[in-house]
Amino acid sequence: MFNKCLSLGLFPMSFKTGVILFFYKEGKDQNDTKSYRPISLLPSMGKLLEKLMTQRLTYFLKKTQKVSPKQFGFKEGVSTDHALDSLLTTIDHHKRNKMHVAVVSNDIKGAFDNLKYISIVEKLSNSQ
Repeated sequence: MFNKCLSLGLFPMSFKTGVILFFYKEGKDQNDTKSYRPISLLPSMGKLLEKLMTQRLTYFLKKTQKVSPKQFGFKEGVSTDHALDSLLTTIDHHKRNKMHVAVVSNDIKGAFDNLKYISIVEKLSNSQ
């Protein structure tokens, strides 16, 4: 069934439909929506299909060498510590060579929530 979903490019709606529960954060104003932490309980079948898709995508990216060595997030065996070490090594190298160094950090809240699915598909299709 999972292979058929993948070959057809389908992720059944019933696999996506979850139950959302709201947990109150102690000591917060009960009338404020930010005083509650939403938890989504998703169907197990959807989680399994998602895991399969992730494994296949990861395999494809490794096989085609499409993963940048500067990729630290969502990469097995790599952590924030590795990213910071890489940054500090680069800064140290530039300082030793009397080069200018500037670090710009940008955290876009919900960036991936606004990403269009079709743009991901097009990018993957064009990379083969």
